[in-house]
Amino acid sequence: MRALAEAGYSDSVVLRRDTADEVLTRERLRIVDHLREREFESVTALAAALDRDKSAVKRDLDVLFQHGVVEYSQEGRRKRPMLRHEHVFVEPV
Repeated sequence: MRALAEAGYSDSVVLRRDTADEVLTRERLRIVDHLREREFESVTALAAALDRDKSAVKRDLDVLFQHGVVEYSQEGRRKRPMLRHEHVFVEPV
């Protein structure tokens, strides 16, 4: 992590290779890409942009959350999903 920080990647998370294979599925990578491109006011708004069922997106977000890829900002009754880190790396780095 220190080498990444020294190389300018201070805001990053590193996933083990076996974890990344399970966590970063095609649909979850689509979520990451969408969250990188713009902000969404809610899980519902993100699901609509992805043209996916809200409950399926919520399950995928929860997996990404458990592994430190996304976080939520509570705004009233809404949970706004966002990327937790600017960079996601997979070992070996």
